[in-house]
Amino acid sequence: PILLIFLGTLSIALGGWGGLNQPQMRKIMAYSSTAHLGWMIVVLAFSKQLTLINLFMYLMMTSSMFFLMINLTSTNINKTAISWMKNLSLTSTMMIILMSLGGLPPTSGFIPKWLILEEMIKQNMAPIATIMAISALLSLFFYLRLTYAVSLTTPPS
Repeated sequence: PILLIFLGTLSIALGGWGGLNQPQMRKIMAYSSTAHLGWMIVVLAFSKQLTLINLFMYLMMTSSMFFLMINLTSTNINKTAISWMKNLSLTSTMMIILMSLGGLPPTSGFIPKWLILEEMIKQNMAPIATIMAISALLSLFFYLRLTYAVSLTTPPS
């Protein structure tokens, strides 16, 4: 389990750092997938049920996000920023899904991460849980950047 925990924590950190300066939505989602996979790898050693809960929630959020990206034809941050002019309700849904992917409370993506951190603390791995939580803030940052671009910026006319 130590190798799984190390690789999972490394995956969470790399997924967070890698997505920070990405302008392409596909690459952002790829780094997000790397980070989410890390959460599943870490908890796999302790609770298969939590792994399945996290996988199910992740699949729902990611598939919804990809369907929205296809529907709004957003391939990069700039196209995503002007997508609110096409369809405001879909863009609002995209912002909620982005916050959920980042694990921002009270969205549905927060619950699996909270449960995993709780399990890690029960297993006397508080330092690793702290590293995981701080690394999750990196992912949350690039999701907040996307949400900011969609909701608070006006493209040049």
